[in-house]
Amino acid sequence: MKSVTIFVLLLMTLFWECGICQSTNPSQREIKNLTAFAKVFGYTKYFHPSDEARQINWDKFAILGSEKVLQAENDDELIKILESLFLAIAPTVEITQTKPDSFNFKQKYFNLIDRDTTGLKKVTWQHQGVNMTFTQRGPYQSIRTNRKDRAIDSNFYLFQNFDAEKYRKQAVQLSSMIIYDNENQNGSAELIVSITDENSSLLKTENYQIPDESNNGWKTYKLKTEVPENAVRITAGVKIKGKGEIWVDDVILLTMGTDTQKSLMTNGSFEEDYIGRPIGWRSTLIGNYNFQIDNQKPFIGENSFYIADKESQLPDQLFDYTPNVGESVTEEVVSGIWTEVPLSLFSENLETLPRAYENKLKKLQGELRQIDLDRVSGNDKSVRLANIIIAWNEFQHFFPYFDLIDTDWNQQLPKSLTNAYKDRSSEEFYITLSKMVASLDDGHGRILFPPMESKVGFPFIVDWIENQVVVTHSQHELIQPGDVVKSVDQISADEIVYSKQQILSGSDHYTLFQALRQFASGDEGTTAEILIESNGDSQTIDVPRTGSVDYTQMEKGDRIMIGHLEDDVFYVDLDEAPMDTIMSRIDEISKAKSVIFDLRGYPAGNHDVISHLLSQPDTSDSWMRVPQITYPDQKSSINFDMSGWQMPTAQPKVEGKVVFIIDSRAISYSESFMSFIEHYELAEIVGQPTAGANGNVNFFSLPGDYRITWTGMKVVKHDGSQLYKIGIEPTIEVDKTIEGVRMERDEFLEKALESARGN
Repeated sequence: MKSVTIFVLLLMTLFWECGICQSTNPSQREIKNLTAFAKVFGYTKYFHPSDEARQINWDKFAILGSEKVLQAENDDELIKILESLFLAIAPTVEITQTKPDSFNFKQKYFNLIDRDTTGLKKVTWQHQGVNMTFTQRGPYQSIRTNRKDRAIDSNFYLFQNFDAEKYRKQAVQLSSMIIYDNENQNGSAELIVSITDENSSLLKTENYQIPDESNNGWKTYKLKTEVPENAVRITAGVKIKGKGEIWVDDVILLTMGTDTQKSLMTNGSFEEDYIGRPIGWRSTLIGNYNFQIDNQKPFIGENSFYIADKESQLPDQLFDYTPNVGESVTEEVVSGIWTEVPLSLFSENLETLPRAYENKLKKLQGELRQIDLDRVSGNDKSVRLANIIIAWNEFQHFFPYFDLIDTDWNQQLPKSLTNAYKDRSSEEFYITLSKMVASLDDGHGRILFPPMESKVGFPFIVDWIENQVVVTHSQHELIQPGDVVKSVDQISADEIVYSKQQILSGSDHYTLFQALRQFASGDEGTTAEILIESNGDSQTIDVPRTGSVDYTQMEKGDRIMIGHLEDDVFYVDLDEAPMDTIMSRIDEISKAKSVIFDLRGYPAGNHDVISHLLSQPDTSDSWMRVPQITYPDQKSSINFDMSGWQMPTAQPKVEGKVVFIIDSRAISYSESFMSFIEHYELAEIVGQPTAGANGNVNFFSLPGDYRITWTGMKVVKHDGSQLYKIGIEPTIEVDKTIEGVRMERDEFLEKALESARGN
C-alpha cells in the first residue's frame, strides 16, 4: 500500500495560507475577540501577581476563554465576557473602551497605595528566561517575590505508546508492581490506559486508582479495557499527582487475544537505562519531582523506577529590580479595547490585596473543573485556539531574538488564530503550530506531537548537491550513491524539500539539512514510488519506509572513532569519542604533527579538549545571556544574567596543526564548543556553517499532547557579534559533488587532510 502522508502534508503546507483545504473561515469579529482575550491573557498570566491568578490552571482558562469570547457580537459584549473571566482572578485589572484613567486604577486598590504600608510585602513577577512550572529548570526560573509557589495540578506521567490496529476488538490488560506512599493524603496515583483514533481524538480512558498501601510492600495492580475497532494508538502507564512517592516495577501491557497473550511493554522492569533514564519510556512533568532508576528497592531484576514529589527550592527573588506598586501595563489590545494590568501588589496575611470577589472566583473555578485536560485534543477548535494563545504569549514576552528576525510577530497572532480556527484535525493543527514557530527562525524551535514523531524514512540518505536531491549513502540494492532523486509518488523531490522547510524552524542552511534528513518520511512499512536518475537513465522503484536504519552509522561507515589516519595525522570523532577515551590517547594527540577533530554532529561530553588547545585561559564570560524580565512585551530595557564557560588551560597542550570539520547538523552544544575554536583562532575550520542556534533549550506543553521546544536565552559569539542564524563559519568551505559521492569519497575529510598536511 502506498502512503498518502507526503500528499497530505504537502497540501496542508501549500494551502496553509489560503484556506483552500479548510472548512469554515472565522469572522473578523471572532478574530478580534480572540486577539483581545489573548493579549489580556498574556499580561495577566505572566505579570499580574495576584494569588487568585496563581491558583488557576491557565491551560483550562485559555480553553474556556476561547470558547466564551467567540460568543461576543460587539465590543460591549466582549468587555463583559473579558471582565467575567479576568476580574475573578485579577480584581485590579481594567478593561475599557477608552484608555483607563490612572485615578480609577488607584481607586481599585481601595486606597492601598496612599495608606501606611508598613508590614505589607510587595509581590511581583520576576522572570529569568521563563519557567512557569515553579521548578528549577537549568537557567530558567519564574517566581513571585515574597511567595513560595508550588505547581498547580502537579503530576508525573510515565508511559509508553503502542500501535493499536493489530489489537482492535481485543482486550488489553495493564499490570504493574507498585509501592505507593501517599504523603498525608495530599496526592494520588493511578494506572492509565488511553486509546485514540487516527485523528488523535480520545476514544476512551480507563483509570485504576492505586490505594496507599506503603506498609504492605510490593503489590500488583491491574487494569483491563477493550480496544475499540477504530483505535490507532494505545497509551499506557503510571501517573502520580500531587505529593507522595512511588516505586514501579514489572510493568506489563498484555494483549488478551483468543489465541495468544502477548506483552507489548518495552523494558518493563527498567533494567535498560541511559544516564538514569529508562530506555523505551516517555514521561511528562508538571511541578517538581525527583525521578530515577532505583537499584535499592527492585521487585525483580536489579532496578525499579522511583518518582517522588519534592518541595520547591526557588529563591525569594531572582534579581534586584522589581516594579513598584502602582506600576502597570496600559495597552490598546485591539482597536477600541484597552486594558490596564497592575504589575505589583501588596500582600497582607499571606494574601495579595485587594482580594478577588469570592463568588466570581468560585464560579470560574467551577467552570474550569468541567474541563478534563486528559481528554482534550487538537480536534477541538477551542483547544486549537487556546494553544495558539498560550504559545504566542510565551514567545511574545520571552523570545530573545525578535531583533534578529523579519517576522511581524504581532500579525502572527490573528494569522495563526485564523488557521487554527479553520483546521479540521489535530494533524492539520500541527502544521499551523509548526508554521508559527518556523517564523521565529529558531533551530531549537520544534513541535513534538506523538502521531508525527513516529514517521520514518527510506533506507538511504540524501543531500542537496549541485541543486539536486542526491543519494549519498544507501542500503537499498537498486539505489546507489550519486543517484538523483527526481520525485516521490509523482511529487518532485525539490518540492518535497521546499514544503518541509516551510514547517521547520531555523536558519536556511539548518532547515535545509533537516528537510533532507526527514525527506519524504511517512508511516513505518508504507511504500513510495521513487523516480531515480542514474548516469542519464531513469527508473521508478518501489521503496519501503523503515525505522530500522541507523543513519549515523550508515554515513560514518568504517570511519574510525579515534586514531591515526596517516603517520603524522591523528583523527578524533568528537561525536563519538568520550573525554576519557580522548584522555587515554592525549599524549599521542599532543605530539601529533596534525590533528583533525570531526564535529559533524554533537560532542560526546568532550569539550574539555578545548583546554588542551588554549595557550591562555579563556576570559570570555558574557556570551550566554539569560534575559531578566519584569515588564511585558519586552518594551522596557531588559537586563541579562551573563555567563561563559571560562575554560582553563590544560596539559599536555596540543602542539601540532589542528583542523576541525563542521557542517549544518552541528547545533547548540557543538556551537558553544566551536565558538572557542573560532574566537581564539585555535584551528583551521573546514566544511559548512553550523546551525546558528545556541543556548539552553526551553519548553512548554500544550493541551492535546503538543510540546514546544525553543531557545530561551540569547547567545552571541565571544566578541559579542551575532551567532543566531549565522553559526560558526568555516575558514575553508567545502561543497559536495555528485562525482565525489559516486566515488564514495568523504570530501570534507579529504579537504581537512589537505589542510592538515599543509597543502
